[in-house]
Amino acid sequence: MLLAVGEHFAGPLPPDVVRAASGFRGGMGSTREELCGALAGGVMAIGLLRGPEGADGDDTDYRDLVRRWREAFIARFGNSQCRPIYDAMQAPGGPGTCTGVAGAAAALLTELIEAERSSRE
Repeated sequence: MLLAVGEHFAGPLPPDVVRAASGFRGGMGSTREELCGALAGGVMAIGLLRGPEGADGDDTDYRDLVRRWREAFIARFGNSQCRPIYDAMQAPGGPGTCTGVAGAAAALLTELIEAERSSRE
């Protein structure tokens, strides 16, 4: 997520940034628990593009975009936690992997960011 969306909007990402996101894969260290890695990666991508530059920076626009991202993600996937999304992917007739979730989430976040950019112009 971070890599796909971040590079789409910001160009190549430093390896340290990519490494920082790696623990979110598979719901926090591949436990399938906690926050979905695609949602977390999206929050990191938004931070990369819109986050404040310091702890004291104005983060109003950033927080609003993160909130809208979370709402859009839950509307699309039915949850923000890894386990229910993963279980749906593994269910009979499901795709078997979360690759489709990551791709659909990247497209969803890209649309959200592009709409947000258009509304600012």
